Amino acid sequence: MKINLICDYQERAEYSRRFQLQKPATYLSCDPVFGNVYLNPSKISDNLGRPLDSLSLDLCEIAAYVFMADKSFPRGDFGKWTRNLSFLVPVRNPARWNSVKAILTNTVATLSGDNVEFHFVPKVAEKASQKDSLESQTSDRPDSDCVCLFSGGLDSFAGAVHLIRKKGRRPLFASHYVSSLKSLQSKLIAGIENEFERKVEHFQYRVTSRKTKNTRFPFENKESSHRARSFMFLSFAAVAAATRGHSDIFICENGVLSLNVPISDARKGTRSTRHAHPLFLQYFNQFINALYGRTFS
Repeated sequence: MKINLICDYQERAEYSRRFQLQKPATYLSCDPVFGNVYLNPSKISDNLGRPLDSLSLDLCEIAAYVFMADKSFPRGDFGKWTRNLSFLVPVRNPARWNSVKAILTNTVATLSGDNVEFHFVPKVAEKASQKDSLESQTSDRPDSDCVCLFSGGLDSFAGAVHLIRKKGRRPLFASHYVSSLKSLQSKLIAGIENEFERKVEHFQYRVTSRKTKNTRFPFENKESSHRARSFMFLSFAAVAAATRGHSDIFICENGVLSLNVPISDARKGTRSTRHAHPLFLQYFNQFINALYGRTFS
């Protein structure tokens, strides 16, 4: 399978010698000046109160690229539903990423139903932008003991209340937002704080397309099935957990969607979302355990 997704605009002469590149390829970049993908690691660090380590920075970027690649390639009908997605990604820790490449591939492919490949190359050295003083900022934050995905929908809201009221947990809520969702999520968190008369931690992040006068290769949205979104959701939750030293990550979902019951022809296989499929969650758990070298649940 030829590489059809080149990330970070770091196409160099050596790539053509080492890899089979599709012409033309799709380019994705989180570069703050030239990139077509919006991702702000500094803001994520500020929200979490601690600087992100290099593995977490890599994971944030890879998760963003998987999410945006899913939107870049149209699916066909029936037998043409499955796509070939082959990524060339510069990373800060190529040896570690190559060691988890097989389980990462299984994780994303199981979720999206596509043929997936990852190729990792060393990332060009970048200037440090994280503030060492961030670590002290966690001292005045609500005390959390786990991370919980919080979309703003009924399932995650019910799960949040259940964790606090029935399980006695203190979740750090992790939310991806676009447009008006940010305000909705904040209002629901305020409602939870009012109900339980306590402050809770809420980490909101944004990954989307961006276009400025400097943007190279403007992003084209060609697919709306969004089967790979949950990899991004759980990846950022894992980053939050790793950064804050938590081990438990909760994804709250109703049972019917979790079991992927094929209620019609349109809901067979990956035509029905696998965002809470047991096999996907098992693969993801193995992936982050291997990546960080510690145990998450």
